[in-house]
Amino acid sequence: VGLWAAAVSLGFGLAPEAWHVHDLIRVPSWPHELTGGFLSILLVFRTDQAYQRFWEGRERWADVAGNVRSVTREVVLALEGDAR
Repeated sequence: VGLWAAAVSLGFGLAPEAWHVHDLIRVPSWPHELTGGFLSILLVFRTDQAYQRFWEGRERWADVAGNVRSVTREVVLALEGDAR
């Protein structure tokens, strides 16, 4: 399949203008425009979801860091109280 695609693309790319090869296949532009618009909206939604997951993870990590600080503070106070 790859060799066939390479041969066809080389044939169309290297064909002389006198053969009128480019007139044989006309592709309208509207399907590409429609697909591009759809893909851009899909990309925006996926980016938004990824950012939401990142922000939720950052918030949870901040909670973990705060809890570790609180536990460390309690342990230090308990050890200082025992040392007196």
